[in-house]
Amino acid sequence: MVQHMQTTFQPDLCVSATLLARHMQAPHASHMTHLTRLATYLNGTSHQQIRYTGKSPVLHGYSDSNWAGDKQDRTSLGGYVFFFNGGPITWGTKKQTTVALSSESAEAEYMALSHATQDALFLRGLLAELGHPQLEPTIIWVDNTAAEAITKDPTFHRRVKHVAIRFFFCRSHVANGDVAFHHIDTTRNVSDGFTKSLPVKPFQKFQSDLFDGVRTPSD
Repeated sequence: MVQHMQTTFQPDLCVSATLLARHMQAPHASHMTHLTRLATYLNGTSHQQIRYTGKSPVLHGYSDSNWAGDKQDRTSLGGYVFFFNGGPITWGTKKQTTVALSSESAEAEYMALSHATQDALFLRGLLAELGHPQLEPTIIWVDNTAAEAITKDPTFHRRVKHVAIRFFFCRSHVANGDVAFHHIDTTRNVSDGFTKSLPVKPFQKFQSDLFDGVRTPSD
């Protein structure tokens, strides 16, 4: 049930649901405690609703990763969210299958960007079919300048050449005008809440951005 909720109308559950899902086959007492706390949270936030204003028909997204955040195997957790008409329309938390070695986390961020780019391309096609073609590149906001630069400057590729080639398709879509990656401060990156558990105040801002609408950094 929690998985269904986080994929359909409760994006703030994404990280909790993803972490709990790993232990479905052999849950411990600590996992049951976490599930009980989650149920209490749901009871207290049942009034929350995603709102769409209809005033911002421009698709834009956010991408982030928590470098080496999994303490068991040191893989990273990537997250993204896309907004349209004032509210989120798709989001996700994904455990990366390869271990990013860069101490600056650029590789992990770039892997997360590749997944976000795939979603952006799908959404652009879907919106075009629904009569809302995106005439400008879809902006994806990212808080890591190295990951942003690596999609634009080929000299950076020497640093991450061992990353699987499929992640490098991002650069071609930047060149084609499908997407554009812009830098944003970490405190304003909505997708940060899709990569790790947040302290109380940042989580409250994360909730507000999702359910009350987030102002784009260009506003």
